[in-house]
Amino acid sequence: MSARKQAVLRNPAILLIALLGLIGLATSAQAVPRTVLNLPLNETSGRTAVDISGGGNNGTFGSGITVGQPGPSYKFTTGHVTVKSKSGLNPGTGAFSFSLDFAWNTTATRPTAAKDYDLMRKGLSSTSGGSFKMELIPAPTCFFKGANASERAVTSPVSVLDGHFHSITCRRAAGMISVAVDGNVTSRQVSLGSISNTSSLTIGAKNDGDDQTKGFLRNVKIIVG
Repeated sequence: MSARKQAVLRNPAILLIALLGLIGLATSAQAVPRTVLNLPLNETSGRTAVDISGGGNNGTFGSGITVGQPGPSYKFTTGHVTVKSKSGLNPGTGAFSFSLDFAWNTTATRPTAAKDYDLMRKGLSSTSGGSFKMELIPAPTCFFKGANASERAVTSPVSVLDGHFHSITCRRAAGMISVAVDGNVTSRQVSLGSISNTSSLTIGAKNDGDDQTKGFLRNVKIIVG
């Protein structure tokens, strides 16, 4: 052993600083956000929404969706995109966010508290293991439900029903849930627990096709960490 290493081991202060540095590096590595789903929705043909995150979480869809729209984006009328469930799409107890860009179809009926638009969801409020979703009712609203907790929601005061694209992000982190619309954040403190289910992720409507979005979507993402 070199004289320098011996000196470090004999000096508790130096050893403590070194250990704290290693712990800090490990913590930083764990905290780095990781994109597990990234669907630009920029295809101009076909019925597959390609995931460019590297996670292989491609989406599929049938009728009721028109590709190759301005933005670029997909136009949703009666259809929805389905992404099969994978463990990477379940945030568990960790921090995560899910986001997309939305532009309302100004010729469609406005969403209301009685008839909302489903923008994005994984599971229902009754789903075992918890769920998360983003809706317009008519304002952008994020819902989170842990496995052993009641459903919690946070609503933005910012309207997105003007026909222009708006960025909407739902996030859970450090005991808080939030919704951000074009960078304007509304948050509340909650206790949720773990969110993990086997339901498919759906974009634009529920699995059964109800609560269909009437508008344009692009840049659908889920980020963990």
